Amino acid sequence: MKKLIILDYNRTLFDPINNKLFDDVVVNLKKIHKSGHKMILISRLESTRLTSKQLAAISKYFESI
Repeated sequence: MKKLIILDYNRTLFDPINNKLFDDVVVNLKKIHKSGHKMILISRLESTRLTSKQLAAISKYFESI
């Protein structure tokens, strides 16, 4: 059964202290995406964080941001 997965950007995928994605985030998102599950990304942070280059690298894996 395919599932909908909701992920939070800050401190789940993105490390705000080091201003980068956590290790293996892209690899794991690719695996989830290939399995057919749908993902939604949420964040309560200011929009500047959601326009980061790190987000651009992973946005293609999400149905909605």
